[in-house]
Amino acid sequence: MKRDFLSALGDRFDVLEKPSASGADLVNQHIKLGALLNDWALKVDTTQLTVIDPELSSAYMKGDHHAHDLSPAELEEQAEIQALRLRAMIQLAARQLCLAPIWSDLDANHWTLLCIEGDQIRYYDSLTAEHAGCRIRAQELLGYLRPGVQVPDRCNISRQIVGSNTCGTMVIRYMEDELRNALQQGHATQGWPVSGTWAQRLGLVVNMLTSEQQSWKDEIAAAEAKLLKMSEKQKQNAEAKQKAASTKAQMEQLAKTASAAASAEPPGKPCLKNLSEAAQAHVNRVSDLDLRICSTCRWSSGCWRCDGAKALRYFLRKEFPDYEMAAEEL
Repeated sequence: MKRDFLSALGDRFDVLEKPSASGADLVNQHIKLGALLNDWALKVDTTQLTVIDPELSSAYMKGDHHAHDLSPAELEEQAEIQALRLRAMIQLAARQLCLAPIWSDLDANHWTLLCIEGDQIRYYDSLTAEHAGCRIRAQELLGYLRPGVQVPDRCNISRQIVGSNTCGTMVIRYMEDELRNALQQGHATQGWPVSGTWAQRLGLVVNMLTSEQQSWKDEIAAAEAKLLKMSEKQKQNAEAKQKAASTKAQMEQLAKTASAAASAEPPGKPCLKNLSEAAQAHVNRVSDLDLRICSTCRWSSGCWRCDGAKALRYFLRKEFPDYEMAAEEL
């Protein structure tokens, strides 16, 4: 539930401002949190009983006021955004009960409440003397949602203490009364509005949500650290595998080199490979011809000129004076 609240407030890690003990000078975040608490405590069906986010209505009206400052391309983009904003608010206003907190900084900062219930319009303002700027904003918003309909006189008799700046807590309480009445509990079932009551509730919830934010951040940090550790481990495994493959290739190459070296004839050994190039050429040529007899053979049984074996023996004896042919090589 706490994390649902944090997500519904906007950025789940936005800094939460703790309200003063008196409930003075509430900001938009507190109004949204109060609306969420009302929905949760009263088990409100938000498909029928809903609240227009004051950020949404303020953004729409502000966008309309500053349209003349935009370029043609910006105007086109702004028009699309404004159409989406208006469509969203019209859909909300079409429900059984729609509550619209109104903020204005004209003359002085102040919160009021516009209530739309079908064809019935109600307006709440907790100041002793109505705030003209909020009425202007309320009429502007109502003009978008119910063209031609006028904001009526305010319906509340309760007032905030003069100079207390507790209009925000009064608006949250007015929203609670409207929801309880829509749920067939009747108006003012919680008694006379006391701003400190909602200030205390908001303070407790802000403390809980701030703690939950830290827990959430810690979980994310732990998960990221775990992923980083896994990534490092995978990187190490890949490097180790690559190193093992490289070492294996080097060992195989060394084995091939050693094998070649082992099979090579050592220098100085009496053999065909160590004969002079001319001698090797002669032995190879005679072996390839395989005549084994020629016109110069003394015994007509082959000589070093026509018999490969005898040619090899001849040159080995000639180039290696200490050579003695083994019996099996004769």
